[in-house]
Amino acid sequence: MSVRLPPHLSVESFNAAIEEFRAALGVDWVFVDDDDVSLYRDAYSPRLGESGEKYASAAVAPQSVEEVQAVVRTANKYKIPLYPISTGRNLGYGGSAPVLSGSVVVDLKRMNRILEVNEQQAYALVEPGVSYFDLYRHLQEHDIALWVDFPAPAWGSPVGNALDRGMGGARVEHSDHWNQHCGLEVVTPTGEVMRTGMGALPGSKTWQTFRWGFGPTLDGLFCQSNFGIVTKMGFRMTRRPEAQLDATVILPRFSDLHEAARITLELIGLDVLRCGCAFASPALAPVVKADFPDDSPYWKLMQQDTQPTDAQMDEYVLFTGKPCWMVMLSFVGVAEVIQAQWAYAAKRYSVIAGASIPPPKLVTFPIPEELQAKMPMAPGVPSLSAFSAGTRASRGYDTPTTGHIWFSPLVPFDGAEIAKAHWVFNHILWKNKVRVFDPFLPNVDSSVCTMIFGFRFTEDHAWNARVRETYAEMVRVGAEHGWGLYRTHTMFMDEAVGTFSFDDHAQLRFTEKLKDAIDPNGIISAGRYGIWPGYLREKQ
Repeated sequence: MSVRLPPHLSVESFNAAIEEFRAALGVDWVFVDDDDVSLYRDAYSPRLGESGEKYASAAVAPQSVEEVQAVVRTANKYKIPLYPISTGRNLGYGGSAPVLSGSVVVDLKRMNRILEVNEQQAYALVEPGVSYFDLYRHLQEHDIALWVDFPAPAWGSPVGNALDRGMGGARVEHSDHWNQHCGLEVVTPTGEVMRTGMGALPGSKTWQTFRWGFGPTLDGLFCQSNFGIVTKMGFRMTRRPEAQLDATVILPRFSDLHEAARITLELIGLDVLRCGCAFASPALAPVVKADFPDDSPYWKLMQQDTQPTDAQMDEYVLFTGKPCWMVMLSFVGVAEVIQAQWAYAAKRYSVIAGASIPPPKLVTFPIPEELQAKMPMAPGVPSLSAFSAGTRASRGYDTPTTGHIWFSPLVPFDGAEIAKAHWVFNHILWKNKVRVFDPFLPNVDSSVCTMIFGFRFTEDHAWNARVRETYAEMVRVGAEHGWGLYRTHTMFMDEAVGTFSFDDHAQLRFTEKLKDAIDPNGIISAGRYGIWPGYLREKQ
């Protein structure tokens, strides 16, 4: 066994801690052998097989809150850094590998109980090892007329995804999964158990229905942070709708983006559009998977030192013979109501000259199983089809991928800003000759969109190094334009947090003070989201 110890930890302390972990959890649930520990590598690591790849020293798998407490107390005793994961499925953002190599992974997948689902009040209370598929099957088997909003690849944990501010898309108010949560149970770094919100009241009957509780709201301290281990989380859920109507508005010109964004914001503000909305581009998407020939009309525009004008972009789109934008809309609810909502939305988008509006598709629920089988991403049904993204089969790349990571900046939902970001980021991609998945522009809420870029990694280490350099440059340049990341891969968390530098990084310095007070031995997720314990801070 070749143990990779964290800094400042002796072999004697590590071995003593392992024995205490075994006494508390059982020998079968403490993993130190190479074959077992290697399963906690990041399968999509930007440094896979290279120096700098992140490794765990061991892993433990507690099954109860009491066992989590025992692990935390032992870790404090020996100053063992821990890295808790829910199911470890955060692929593209770091997977199950720790930020600090040598940490002991606390694998919570055995804590997989669905503790309560309340159909009348529309909420669920779950442990971190519950997956989206688990919760979906529970709803189906018990004929509970509720939906859970899930991300594109749905094999992960609702708890883990919410804590990392993952996104879905069924309804605007639930698409931000952290916003969907209501009530936490947390094992603190000292081994105590705390419940937030109304959960602090013993016997509370509103823990999952009123998030704020009494006094300070503490929930946010445990989101994208390292201040405790969440062992239970409540979720507000959506009542199963009668129907879903999917519609598309096709717009011919690049410059139509301005009016389309304005109309979309208006529809959201009027509560006409309350569900998924995304922009795709038949004209622009194909070029980002191609090489970068100097005579490409598109890349000539992207390599300019100044942003192309709308007229230049419109001319290019006309050259492709394809429409520039497809605005994809979903309306979920009572069939009569959503058809009226779509009728109003179609009227508003039809004022854009040249807009084409095909007939929408209406699906009623529940969807028959034979129809579900023909729909790779059936509404309300979790799926794994998103894992085809970036592959040779789906995109026609010459080389196989060993994984990918996501670049996820937040941009105002404004046509001018989106157009500017499109040029700024693609200019960097052209300069560095790095290809990505076609950017996807999902609406997040009433004023923000994300421009999601997928960076591919291969077995070519030189290529991977160029990708890493390009990613870091896009983090930096995006921040210079006011477009910060809402989440990132663990390997780039220091770069990302460094861009949030208002008043000499006042927010980071504040969280470091909290870290030192709450977790004096620095044992929980050292370095996660750029928050390092004091004994490691000078090295960062």
